[in-house]
Amino acid sequence: MNFGILPLEFVDPADYDRVEQGNILVLDRIRDALHGGSRLVTVDNTTKGERYELTHHLSPRQIEVILAGGLIPIFKSRLSL
Repeated sequence: MNFGILPLEFVDPADYDRVEQGNILVLDRIRDALHGGSRLVTVDNTTKGERYELTHHLSPRQIEVILAGGLIPIFKSRLSL
């Protein structure tokens, strides 16, 4: 499991239809939210001036992998111990 795209879901399914191709979405403080154990993440649609709530179903292990930048950095840090 080596994520390149965060598996996030809209809390309000109707928000999915509000996002259009070409919109710029900004995940501000995503690292802080994941590190803090929050299941909720906010995303700003800077094109439309809207904000949406997203959620995830990541396990603590998956969060560790994401925060480390993937499996390779985790393995590398463990080998150097």
